[in-house]
Amino acid sequence: MSESLPRQDVHLEFHHWRLQFVAGPGNRLELFVNDCLRKSRQGAADETLYVWTNLELEWEEHRWLEARLLPRAAGGALLSVTVNGAAWVQAVLTAGDEPRVTAFALP
Repeated sequence: MSESLPRQDVHLEFHHWRLQFVAGPGNRLELFVNDCLRKSRQGAADETLYVWTNLELEWEEHRWLEARLLPRAAGGALLSVTVNGAAWVQAVLTAGDEPRVTAFALP
């Protein structure tokens, strides 16, 4: 990911949880759940970053949430979010633009 990529936030809701993914300069990825930082990773400019958490739903059901920030050759990055291994959201992050978010139906 380009060092010049400014901070970009992707806000999502999953059941009663508010999720925020923050990607920023220095190839950093942070995951906030209900405004509380759960995971933060930083790596080399060409390194894929990975954050994860377990979310408890009603009646003790659990969902495993994973997010990967993949650098793109043309600059920017791709944020890919899965729930229990199924694709849920992808967001294209580029400097100067709002994130372009695509959501998929969960099985």
